[in-house]
Amino acid sequence: MGSRKKLILCILTTIALICIMGTNSYASTGITVNVDGQKVQFTQEPIIKDGRTLVPLRAIFEALGLSVEWDQNTQSVTASKDNVIIKLQIGNVIASVSNTNSEVITTALDVAPQIINSRTLVPVRFVGEAAGADVYWNQDTKTVDINSNSDRYFGEMYDTITDGMSVLHLGYMSKLTNFQDGFGMCVFGDGDVYTGNFVHGIIQGYGSYVHSDKTVYMGNFTKGLPEGSGTLMYSNGDTYIGNFTNGVIQGIGTYFYNENKNYYTGEFKNGLKNGNGTFTWNDGTTYLGEWYNDQRNGYGELIVANGETYVGHWVNDKMNGLGKYTFVDGSYYEGNFSLGNFVNGKIYNSNGTIIDIIEEVDELEENELEENKLEANDLNSDKYDNYEVKSVTIKPNSGEKIVLKVGENYLLEFEIYPSNSFLQGPIDIKVEDPDVLLVWNDIWTIHALNTGKTIITLTTSNGVSDTCIVEVID
Repeated sequence: MGSRKKLILCILTTIALICIMGTNSYASTGITVNVDGQKVQFTQEPIIKDGRTLVPLRAIFEALGLSVEWDQNTQSVTASKDNVIIKLQIGNVIASVSNTNSEVITTALDVAPQIINSRTLVPVRFVGEAAGADVYWNQDTKTVDINSNSDRYFGEMYDTITDGMSVLHLGYMSKLTNFQDGFGMCVFGDGDVYTGNFVHGIIQGYGSYVHSDKTVYMGNFTKGLPEGSGTLMYSNGDTYIGNFTNGVIQGIGTYFYNENKNYYTGEFKNGLKNGNGTFTWNDGTTYLGEWYNDQRNGYGELIVANGETYVGHWVNDKMNGLGKYTFVDGSYYEGNFSLGNFVNGKIYNSNGTIIDIIEEVDELEENELEENKLEANDLNSDKYDNYEVKSVTIKPNSGEKIVLKVGENYLLEFEIYPSNSFLQGPIDIKVEDPDVLLVWNDIWTIHALNTGKTIITLTTSNGVSDTCIVEVID
């Protein structure tokens, strides 16, 4: 028992660090709370603080049939019903749920109880679930519905799962199945601990999961996996706040890097930066644009802390393709980039007068570019075994159309008319609808993401331009 208490205390310390990261802001809203279909009358209007609904404690406890005791000296409240005891303290995110047999669940709240306008407010979801009820939130009507469940009891059970791992179940159990049902804790033999809601023995609803390596997830679960909004704090201090799908970071979110204090806000796919997003470095430098496979790929803007800027195309985190780089004094380079280098472009002063023309690169850079070009165009390379070749003729007003299948990779050949020579340099690619389909992972390849139609405009380094209709099908 002593070692279990030490483990839980360590876990709670980790979770509490996440909880106190919240702001002190809260909003007053027209929230309605119903218990078993009856509206609860409050003397103080419920509020939302850091995304959690807080309500006056005495009214909600009494509506749930719990007796309430207030300790002025410790600023704490104890509520009890049958054999269940709930304890909270003003300003403290640590709360506990126990029974008369001294079986205790100690957990960390998202928001601590607090006194506002001389009234003590507590988080309604925790209170309802700690009392053994089911809690539902209706965003459209701003209504909290709490439904009592008399088919549960508070207890403790040991179990062994399929791989021989021991599991301690503590909390509400179904009287019919003896499965965990409602609020509870599960301590696994490998040191992982989950505290939150269960449905028929499955982790479901809101809760916190602490891994043995001290990685912590707090948020919503579906069938045992993070789903929807949540917060993931890694053992190295990195933190992600945003959306999850099937246990994976996916959708819109923000990732904070603990070591260097950089952060990214935008789209993710399979745990990687994919789509549109903004990356901010600790010195104030910012990139706003497209990402693919955790790197800057596509069109984007770089704003350097010293005032320099770049607007144009990127390939694998390097400026590549047509773009414009502006220096602090207002002079700028406009033209082609390759692997971050100026190639085939012009430098202008701040008044727009040409002061230099760059038509070639030095021998070392040229060899590096040629090696990269050969690798990208080598159709026999193992890298492109699963790529289908598509040819696109760049010809003014051709209105050419290509059809791609979603999820497939393609290698594109661009033939310039009227020269009839295959393009050996970068082209400028502009996608009219970035939400539809395309992410470019280098100049020559394309990956089809979603079904739909879009239009891309392609302009070669010698000024030949064309519009191509791209359709992605299942």
